[in-house]
Amino acid sequence: MQKSCASCKALQNIIKKNEENKKTTLNSLKEQIDNYNAVIELTKKNLKNAENGMAFMEKNMKNYRSYLDRGLINKEQLINQTSLFFDRQNDLVSYKNQLSQYSLQVINLNSELKSREIDFDNKVNELIIQKNDLQRQNS
Repeated sequence: MQKSCASCKALQNIIKKNEENKKTTLNSLKEQIDNYNAVIELTKKNLKNAENGMAFMEKNMKNYRSYLDRGLINKEQLINQTSLFFDRQNDLVSYKNQLSQYSLQVINLNSELKSREIDFDNKVNELIIQKNDLQRQNS
């Protein structure tokens, strides 16, 4: 009976450690999710500003065409402005793709959080069953 009590205590310590690990792991995942969500919000604000800037650049590019027609600038200046516009447009697309990646990461982290929580709970339940079996065998 002394041996089984020691085994029960050992199992109880393992259960306690598992609960502590669960809490630490889930808090870490939640923190990562919160950090990504904060980055997503900042990225959305920056993206909106960039889109507004692109609208302004597009308007300027159209003005440059009329300036060329009136002889106020040369063709090279129009080409440079057009090239700059398309470079910035590509940057904007990359920024949108990055936002999508952040969103996917949040989805993956939420999935991992749920999976890890279930794994920890299953392990604890398994240990409790083992502990109860030991106690029954020694009663």
